[in-house]
Amino acid sequence: MPNKTNESEWKKKFDDYFPQLIKDYPKTVETVKHFISNQLSLQATRIQQENKEICICAAIEMKDGYIIRGHRHSDCIRTASQIPKYKEERPSGRNQGFVTSKGRYVDRLEGARLQKEAGIKSIMSECQEYLYGELYSEDLY
Repeated sequence: MPNKTNESEWKKKFDDYFPQLIKDYPKTVETVKHFISNQLSLQATRIQQENKEICICAAIEMKDGYIIRGHRHSDCIRTASQIPKYKEERPSGRNQGFVTSKGRYVDRLEGARLQKEAGIKSIMSECQEYLYGELYSEDLY
């Protein structure tokens, strides 16, 4: 357990450092976003050059086969709820999937397979594996 002297020294260091940390925070966040964006762009360029099919966004498939795209599946469902004929539909299971770089709709299992074949790891988990062998939009971005 720290003694009073160490505790007060630590508090002074923190009090001195904290304003600088807060001041630099927006710049740090933007730097990290820029770095991640660049890495994803480089990876996308490499995959495009290799002509591999990858998942590009979340999508849901309605009962009549109509596909609605979105950033997350919840965005797709929210969009569907605004369309009168789909207002009551809530796609789940195989009806929640992804649109690929070749314009195909695939389910979560095929999406994970495509990502693995293209050498793309999940950005979500430390081990970078796909949860239950399925792809989630959180794995993409």
